[in-house]
Amino acid sequence: MLGMIMDITERRELEERLIRTEELFRTASQNTRLNMWEFDIRNKRIVQTKESQVVHGEDMIIENVPESLIEGGYFHPDYIDAVRSFYEKLGNGNSVTTITAKVKSQKKGEQYWWEKTTYTIVREDEGKPVWAIGMSEDVTTQKEAEIRVFEEERMREMLSEDMICGFRMNLSKNYLGKMWNYAEKREETELLGKGYEEIYNRILDTIANEDNKKRFCSQYSLDKLQEMEPNKEKGGDFEFRQKQKNGVIMWVALNVRVIISPETREYFLFGYLKNINSTKQRELSLKPKAEIDEVSGFYNFATAKLLIEDIIESSEKESCVLVLMDVDNFKEINQNGGFFAGDTLLRAISNELSKSIPFSSIKARVNGDMFLLFCYGLKGQTDIREKMEKVREHISRAYSIDGEIFEITVSAGMSMSFTEGMTYEQIYQCASHALNMAKREGKNRLLMYRDVEKVETGMDIELVVDSESCEIIDMNTTGQIAFGIKGVTNSGMKCHELLYNNAKPCSFCYKKMALNEKQAWRCFVARLNKSMYVQVLCQMRDGKKVKQISLKEKYSQK
Repeated sequence: MLGMIMDITERRELEERLIRTEELFRTASQNTRLNMWEFDIRNKRIVQTKESQVVHGEDMIIENVPESLIEGGYFHPDYIDAVRSFYEKLGNGNSVTTITAKVKSQKKGEQYWWEKTTYTIVREDEGKPVWAIGMSEDVTTQKEAEIRVFEEERMREMLSEDMICGFRMNLSKNYLGKMWNYAEKREETELLGKGYEEIYNRILDTIANEDNKKRFCSQYSLDKLQEMEPNKEKGGDFEFRQKQKNGVIMWVALNVRVIISPETREYFLFGYLKNINSTKQRELSLKPKAEIDEVSGFYNFATAKLLIEDIIESSEKESCVLVLMDVDNFKEINQNGGFFAGDTLLRAISNELSKSIPFSSIKARVNGDMFLLFCYGLKGQTDIREKMEKVREHISRAYSIDGEIFEITVSAGMSMSFTEGMTYEQIYQCASHALNMAKREGKNRLLMYRDVEKVETGMDIELVVDSESCEIIDMNTTGQIAFGIKGVTNSGMKCHELLYNNAKPCSFCYKKMALNEKQAWRCFVARLNKSMYVQVLCQMRDGKKVKQISLKEKYSQK
C-alpha cells in the first residue's frame, strides 16, 4: 500500500479568501456591469469569482498568467505581444493598467469578442506589487461601432459625384496606401508608398492664389496634422482656387481627417478634393444681394446660420459663444411710437451693438426686436460673460427718436459649446432657453444656459421613465435639445427607442429594481454617438414606480 500526503494549505487559503470576498465582488459587479477577479502578481495566478468563471470559462484558479491563457488560445494572435507587455507593466508596479483586446473562451466557442480589462494594484510588499483586482467589460458593441466608422470613412470620398481625388495615408508609418483619381477614373500609383511631403507638395503646386498657399502651409504641414484631434475633421473644408492640367482655374475644397484604426491603433489620414466651382460661383454672385437685413445692417438670420455652422465646424470647444438679445416690451414701443419709430430704434441699437462688441463676431437680426451675436476665436479669453453683460448694459439706455425719448432695457440668453460635437441648432436652442428664463425672471438681465440648467461639464441628461413600460415621463431641457425634441409628456416614447433606436428594452437595463436601488454603468449611446456614464435610480413618483435615468459624460457619484 502506498500513501501520499500533500500540503494544500496555500491553495486552501486562496479558496477561502475567494469565498470571503465573493459577495463583495458580486455586489460590485451587479452595480457596474464589470466582471471581477483577483490576481496574485508574484505567483502569476488568477483567482476567479463564480461570475467571472461564467463569462470566461477556465478553472477557478488559473496558474502561470498570461502564458497559460495565451497557450490556451484565449487571446487573439494579433494581441499576444500587447498582452505580454500589459502584464509586464502590471508586474513593474503600474497602479492602474488597462488593455482592450480580442478574446474568446470555451463558454463562447470559437467566436471572439472585444474585452476591456483593467487591473488595480491593492497590495504591495516592500514597494513591489503583490496583489491586484482585475475587472473586465464586454465592449464589443462600442468597438464594432468604431470599426464601422473607420470603414465608412474609407469609402466616404467615393460617394460624391463632384470628387476630384481622394487618398488614404498611414500617418504612423508615413506612407501613402491608396490614391484615387476620380476625374480620370483610375487609381494613382505614382506616389504609393511615398510620405506625406509628396502629397503636400503636389497640392501646394496647384494652388493658384499666394495667400491661399501661405494659409495651406500654415495649416497642413505634417506637424500640424500630427497635432490634430483624432476622428475629427480639420477645420472643415479648405477652399481654394486650383490650377488644372488643362490650364483652367476652378474652386475646390480640401477635406482631411485623422482616424485611429480600432484594430491596429495606427493613425490614418483620409483626404479628398472636391469640385465646388459651381456652388462657389453662385454663392459669390448672390452674396451681396440677399444676406443683409435692411433695418439693422446685420446679416439676416438664414445667412448668419450658414456662416455660423461653418465656423462651428472649424472651432475648438469653448472657443465660441452665441448670445440672443431681445428688447424688452418692444411691442409697446411700436404701439406708442409707430412702426417707423420702432425701426429707427432698432437701427440705433444695431449701431451701438456694432461699436461695443469686443470680439470677432457675426451679428444678425433674428426677427422683430431680437438680435443674434456669435463671437468666435475666444480661446484664451477670460471674463467672457462679464464682457457680454457690459455690451447688454451699454445698449440698455435712453434713445431719442424724433424728439421722443425711449427708455429701453434688453434681456439676453447666452450659451457656449459645453460638449464636443454640439451643432449650431443645439447651441441656439440653449441660448433661446436662457433668454426665455431671463424674461421670466424679470427681464433686463443676461443668463447663461450653464447657470440656468446647472451644467457643470459635458452633457448631463436626466430622464424619468415608467419602470414597467419604459415610457418617458419627463426629460430635462438639455436632453430635449440634445435629442432634438420638444415635450415628452404623454408622447408614448420609450427610452430604448430614443437612446438606441431599439424596438425592445436594452439587455443591460435592470428592469426589475428594488425601491431606492441604484445601478450604474458606462456604455455607448448610439443616438448621441458618445460613450456616457448611465445611472439609474428606482423611486416612487405620484404613486408610480419610476426610474430616474442620468446620462453624463463625466462620472459622478451623486
